[in-house]
Amino acid sequence: MDDLSLRFLAMAATSITAFLLGGLALKGLRMIFEKVFAERIKRLEDEERETK
Repeated sequence: MDDLSLRFLAMAATSITAFLLGGLALKGLRMIFEKVFAERIKRLEDEERETK
């Protein structure tokens, strides 16, 4: 293979890897935010129930 083909393959592999890692990072952040906000919403609902 010539230099141009190798460079293209390296760029493609890098792009795919970055895309997959980005997807995993977003999924992890989403799980963290869902957990945090679920706890806050539950606490607010409990406080609201206690005031009634």
